[in-house]
Amino acid sequence: MAERRRAERVRVGAFKVRLPGICEGVLIDLSVLGALMRLPFAQVADNNLRLAVDFADNSTEFRARVVRSTPEADGHMVAVEFEDLSMDQIVALSRVIDSEMVA
Repeated sequence: MAERRRAERVRVGAFKVRLPGICEGVLIDLSVLGALMRLPFAQVADNNLRLAVDFADNSTEFRARVVRSTPEADGHMVAVEFEDLSMDQIVALSRVIDSEMVA
């Protein structure tokens, strides 16, 4: 069965992701609803967390819920769904997604 998404995801450049006080990782893909990132540690599904993404022109913090965490050889693939996005966060996400789709 094909996977259905509520929003289009785009593969992004190697933007750094930080979970303050926990670890750093790399953003893999992004949508206006959530993200997939590679982290060194597993995250528990349904846990809420704060993450900061270092985009090319700014750093933006998000609140998110962990959807899943899957172990891989080089860390864990962690999918999150953003929560309570402000208009500034939506604009920042849209700009990054638009620029990555053009590139």
